[in-house]
Amino acid sequence: MRAFLWILGGNSDGVGLVTQRTTETTVVEDLTRFRFRVDAEIVPETGRVATLIGPGVADVLGAAGLEHPGTGWVTSDAGTIASVPFVNGGPERIVLAGAAADAAAAVAPIVDGAAYEAARIALGEPVGNRDFDESTISHELGPVDSAVDFTKGCYLGQELVARIDSRGRVNQTLRLVKAEGDVPLAGAVLHSNDREVGTVTSAAALYRGKLTVGLARIRHEVEDGSTVVAQVKDELVEATVEAIGQQ
Repeated sequence: MRAFLWILGGNSDGVGLVTQRTTETTVVEDLTRFRFRVDAEIVPETGRVATLIGPGVADVLGAAGLEHPGTGWVTSDAGTIASVPFVNGGPERIVLAGAAADAAAAVAPIVDGAAYEAARIALGEPVGNRDFDESTISHELGPVDSAVDFTKGCYLGQELVARIDSRGRVNQTLRLVKAEGDVPLAGAVLHSNDREVGTVTSAAALYRGKLTVGLARIRHEVEDGSTVVAQVKDELVEATVEAIGQQ
């Protein structure tokens, strides 16, 4: 896995791509490198970028005098406004760039990055170069059917990925782990029956520290609903494993 990409269509000005900040450089370099016989320019957004999440998205856009992009994206002198759904479903998410981001920030409360990080983790959306990297197979993250096209020709890691898709299964999958209290779970090694079964790749506290939720790549034999033990510094903490999208 190199990066997640959201493809923005329905706009006559071009094709928009959205990726996570942690994989921006990877995406630009890869698309530039593999651009054959195509007169196209990959231009990263250099202005301010903001994200709106939740049932009040339309109200904020209206108050800021901005157009709702529907399920696509719009560009104008006010900047770019795009619908970017969460990978595993969840509340509406709109990404704004340029002047549109400034306009939205003027009418909506701004929360820190930790709040967005907590929402992302709780909704089960992995981040590149943290929750996955080039050693990760697409089937470990899911959902493969809606995110990967196996009929479009060659791609990096094709032989391994195609073999797993047709006749095998992966040894580990990305799932949620939850522990009571505010626990520094990120980076913790998970054990079950005295055996190492996974690692927490990112975590955040919710509900004012009453619960900690993390993303972890966990071996397939560990069933959802199981209790695992996280090694957190010098302490052992119990955590519950849950499938993403079922919380």
